[in-house]
Amino acid sequence: MENKVHWETLEYDHKNRSNDWYWAVGIISLCAVVVSVLYKNYFFAIFILLATALVYYKARRKPLLLKCYLSDMGIAVGNIKVPYSEVNSFWIEVDNSPRQNHMLIVKLKKGLHPILNVNVPDEKAVEVFDFLSTKAVPEEMSEGQVIKMIKHLGF
Repeated sequence: MENKVHWETLEYDHKNRSNDWYWAVGIISLCAVVVSVLYKNYFFAIFILLATALVYYKARRKPLLLKCYLSDMGIAVGNIKVPYSEVNSFWIEVDNSPRQNHMLIVKLKKGLHPILNVNVPDEKAVEVFDFLSTKAVPEEMSEGQVIKMIKHLGF
C-alpha cells in the first residue's frame, strides 16, 4: 500500500480535569443511583454505576497516537482501514481550537458507525482535501450537534 498522504494525530483531544469535575460527576451519579433505588429500578442504578466507572476510566486514559494514511487503496486511521468503495463522501471542517487542527469527516456507505472523524493538522488539510477529491465526492458536512454538545460539556 503506497502512502500518498500521511500524518499522525491523537485519538481525541485530551482534557485535564480537575478534582471538582470528578466530584461533580460522582455526586450527580450518586443522586441518580439513589433516585433509581427509591423507584426500585435496580437495573438502572447498576447501569448508572457502570456508566460512571466508564466515564472515569475514559477521562483518565491518555489518547493513543494514531498513524493516518491516504493511498490509492483507501483510508487508514490506526487499525481502521476503509476502501474508497465504502466511502460515500467527505469534508474537512475548520476547527478553531488552539491546536489549529481540522476535522476530516468521512461518511461511509454502511456499517455500525457511518461517520469517521479524524483530526488533520493545519498544514496537511489542503493536501488531504485535494487527494481525497480525486477518490471521493466532497460534500459539506459538520460534526453532529450531539458531538459538539459533548465536547462543550468537557467529555
